[in-house]
Amino acid sequence: MTQDRAVHRRHQQTRRRSPGLRAVAVPSAILAAVLAAVVGLAPAAVAAEPGAALESLGHVSTSTAPTAPVVRPALVGTGASGSTAPTAPAAVRSAATAPMPGTPLVPQLTWFDQEMILLVNRARLEAGLTPLVEAEGLTRLALTWTTVLASGGTDDRLEHNPDVPVWLPQFGAGSGSAWGENVGQWTTGTGTPEMLFASYMDSPSHRENILRPEYRFIGMASGPGRAGSDFNTMVFTDGVDADAPVRDVLLPVPDREPVGALDAVLRSGDGDRLRFQGWTMDPDDFERPTQVEFTVTTADGTTFTTGRFVARTWRGDVAAWYGISASGRHGFTVTVPRPAVGGELQVCATAVGLDGGANTLLGCRTLPA
Repeated sequence: MTQDRAVHRRHQQTRRRSPGLRAVAVPSAILAAVLAAVVGLAPAAVAAEPGAALESLGHVSTSTAPTAPVVRPALVGTGASGSTAPTAPAAVRSAATAPMPGTPLVPQLTWFDQEMILLVNRARLEAGLTPLVEAEGLTRLALTWTTVLASGGTDDRLEHNPDVPVWLPQFGAGSGSAWGENVGQWTTGTGTPEMLFASYMDSPSHRENILRPEYRFIGMASGPGRAGSDFNTMVFTDGVDADAPVRDVLLPVPDREPVGALDAVLRSGDGDRLRFQGWTMDPDDFERPTQVEFTVTTADGTTFTTGRFVARTWRGDVAAWYGISASGRHGFTVTVPRPAVGGELQVCATAVGLDGGANTLLGCRTLPA
């Protein structure tokens, strides 16, 4: 399956190990900034041209991020299911022909990966499914492939691990009968766990992996790449070896700083007032409104600080970007008196962290004299 997304890119594959079947040939020419999802096809070898596949996808709509110049087109596409792992391009095979279970890849979950697993399990619980248990070996397997992607081992293309069924026994999961893999790529500095997870769930094939009833275990690893991209790999199985280390991911996610932007600083009324517009929210709790405060600095260096204001107006673009349509009241439009001095003004906005958490400078803008 080939699917289109301008910034975030995902692959997905779902397999049952069935020896003796011919492999699916995965296209090696993956277009830049294209989201591709691959599932196993019929046992006969099949190769699909990305352009031809895209032609059959239908309408693609777009929505723009609140502050970053990036577009998240709606994800559409078709695919088929099958029984065997794909044959990878030569560039992939040369980079990852064998697992490295003896290397010091210690699977210590970052807050990002921990939050990703929590989001997976929340979605499964909402669907009436059993939550997944993190298997240390699967996380090491995911980390191995994320490292290959991040180091340019696939020539900076988003590709699947072609040897998952071969590697699984060496990472403590040789007893399972079904497995799946999702991989993703996004521009460094633009992603949150919620955004990445929403992208996965927008894709039917990736969503299917996340919500497959037979899966019981998961491995998760994300990391920065060499060319301004971050990568994520998640591996699913229906079984691990009896002595394989596993752990429930139930720990709270560490506090994160608010996000947002100061979009505009305008004159208001007869010029004796200032209007500030923008948005902010705290990733620790999308449901609660965040406070914002402002500083106004005059040409002579005098600084005035306003009181705190609650960001609670509707911002549809923010809600769409973060996938929180039910709680998108995170905008602000604030009007304050203009300092009684001439010259240009610099206005800065700061979001106040919830429950004593860290604050975030949302930005500064200069208002000409």
